[in-house]
Amino acid sequence: MVLATLFLSQHVMAQFDLYVSVNQAGTLEETVGQISATAKYNTPSMKVMGPLNGKDMMFIREMCGVSGLSTPTQGILRILDISETYIMETDEVYINMLGRDMVTHDDRFGSGFLYNCYGLEQLYLPESIISIDSLALAGCSHLKYVEIPPTVQSIEYGAFVDCASLTSLILPYSVENVGEGAFQRMTSLEELTLGDNVVGLDNSALLGDSRLNTLNVGNAFQSFNPVTFYNTPALTNINVSSGNPFLHSIEGVLFNNDVDTLLAFPPASMFSEYQVPEGVKCIAPFAFCNSSIVKNVFMPTSLETVDTLAFYDCASLADVHLNDGLKTIAFGAFGGRSSLQGIAIPSSVNNIEGGAFLLNSSLANIQVGADNLFYCVGDDGWLYDAKKEVLCHVPSMAEFDEFPAHVRIVGPYAMAGMAKSPRVALGDSVKKISDGAFAYSSFSQITLGKGVSEIGDRVVDGCTHLRAVYCFPTSLDDDKIEELAFYDESGEVASHCTLFVHPGSLSYFQNKKGFSANGLSFFNEVRELQNADGIEQAEREGLAGGLHVYDAAGRATGNVGRGLNILRRGKGKAIKSIVR
Repeated sequence: MVLATLFLSQHVMAQFDLYVSVNQAGTLEETVGQISATAKYNTPSMKVMGPLNGKDMMFIREMCGVSGLSTPTQGILRILDISETYIMETDEVYINMLGRDMVTHDDRFGSGFLYNCYGLEQLYLPESIISIDSLALAGCSHLKYVEIPPTVQSIEYGAFVDCASLTSLILPYSVENVGEGAFQRMTSLEELTLGDNVVGLDNSALLGDSRLNTLNVGNAFQSFNPVTFYNTPALTNINVSSGNPFLHSIEGVLFNNDVDTLLAFPPASMFSEYQVPEGVKCIAPFAFCNSSIVKNVFMPTSLETVDTLAFYDCASLADVHLNDGLKTIAFGAFGGRSSLQGIAIPSSVNNIEGGAFLLNSSLANIQVGADNLFYCVGDDGWLYDAKKEVLCHVPSMAEFDEFPAHVRIVGPYAMAGMAKSPRVALGDSVKKISDGAFAYSSFSQITLGKGVSEIGDRVVDGCTHLRAVYCFPTSLDDDKIEELAFYDESGEVASHCTLFVHPGSLSYFQNKKGFSANGLSFFNEVRELQNADGIEQAEREGLAGGLHVYDAAGRATGNVGRGLNILRRGKGKAIKSIVR
């Protein structure tokens, strides 16, 4: 016989519309029905005591307004106190999620327990639970308050995802593990406090937390993916407990404990000018990434490395004062959106990684110290190695007619993101095209000279305007071509671009490593050039009547060739091609 007690004291009635005690798991629905036949769908607030299992959780979900994953019910439960309950293991299914029947386990607030209970506003969790499992509270979009007991050791994957009304969340000292994406899309969350035993966060933990301005971390916190804070555009302060032996914060900026590495500059930090403290040797990957307010940054004399994507997408960044003694500027360090129009590279720099200024459309003026032994800027404003044989970077808004004849290597991402030049024709002197050399550029036409013998990875990735690649190399060794040399993830090149090759090599290029994979070409079609040299002097004449055929001397024959195209290359130069 199930015993049920309804406590109607003045104190209880002031807090809850229904107060239920059960002594046998699986009997909550029966107990509530004994109290009131209409209570299931007419109770705004309820406190429960005693054992619960899957059958009970399914009933609670229905009281909260949802059946199954998302089927609405008439339930109006808004305040739920189950702090004095305990979860028991059972085979009773409370929800089917991700193709699995979910059942309860001892002392675990199970996966999807209150998934999509969007009407719930206040929740007091069982004081005996050791885990809040995956997606347990996901979709509780109106939840404004939740009390996590000091017994919880683990918060699993996506536990609070889409809890869009919570403004503050405090994890007790007992929590040790925080799963992937645990706090994603908590769009009202302003302050998050991690207990003293939380070791770290993954890069997706705070994704979409657009109002989070304060993160407090405890003594054990030491590990996080550097992109973590890129996803928190309102973050102003990262505060570290004074007893933390791994990390240190100064005015809301995160450093390692020795303060020789700046780890994270909050994206919305209120510093418009910032002096990196003396003694800092490294600006860590993503450290200033997505910072929206900082305009001027002054580096200390101690700085040696600006690491990967350190200042990527710093939209307001207008000036960076680099120090003599700096050695390395890594990939994407000053890339992406910014207001940075110029940068002066000290003579001490000996390593500028390819793509250091990737997709920075505002950066037009690069200067290099006169005593620098490794890099220089040419009269064209392009960045080269000291011998001018390696092209390191071309400003994305640069315009040009002829490619420099002295270049032997087009460096990684050297011409990536170029936005104003419709075509580029590499001379026969170029031997190597490095990874991403033309990625995300607006080129519609790219010509590779005879000398090319090495092609890197994804050289045209993101080139959505590309319509023609003219390939004049006569010998390409497989071991010098990357598998995905001309692969474009968007599929635009494969859908719209034609590869033109020298005579007799059609089948060779149709199956060539780097030009195709698994029987699929990375180009829309492959055509053979009519002339082995491919370059002839020609002028466009009489275009109103169609494209004319030209003889070897470049004279128009007066005939309009069907299937024959004259394609401009540079000034007055053309390539003749014929479809085979």
